[in-house]
Amino acid sequence: MELRSDVPKIWNYAAFEEGQDLGTSMLSIDDAKLRLWAAIFDRPYCAAKRQPSNSLLISVMMEAYLFVAQPRPPGNIHAGQKLHLSGRAPRMDEALIVTTRVTKKEERKGRKWLTFESRIVSGGDALLTGEILTIWAE
Repeated sequence: MELRSDVPKIWNYAAFEEGQDLGTSMLSIDDAKLRLWAAIFDRPYCAAKRQPSNSLLISVMMEAYLFVAQPRPPGNIHAGQKLHLSGRAPRMDEALIVTTRVTKKEERKGRKWLTFESRIVSGGDALLTGEILTIWAE
């Protein structure tokens, strides 16, 4: 993936606007990602099974978010997330289209809060809608 940011040096808080579309990413789940996922949970990888779980969609959501919100200042805090899974699991090597946008921007108690929405769709099916709550450093 290449860096796509309309902010020349760094995404600072002032650069974000509510409703702003940060971009669309196309990702997929392959054997390498399944192996990493299995290692996180200290489970043996079974090449024959090759069936991604819904939980991998959360990893895809975060990967897309980290890609479109680059470069970020050091010191951001991932303060929370909300997830709505459709029930359908992703398929191996399926094109997963992830859109990320800013839904809320506010300052509370001297901190700069941003809420991002990510939606993952594939073949017309909505697979995940997620919300990422971040305290932005600059």
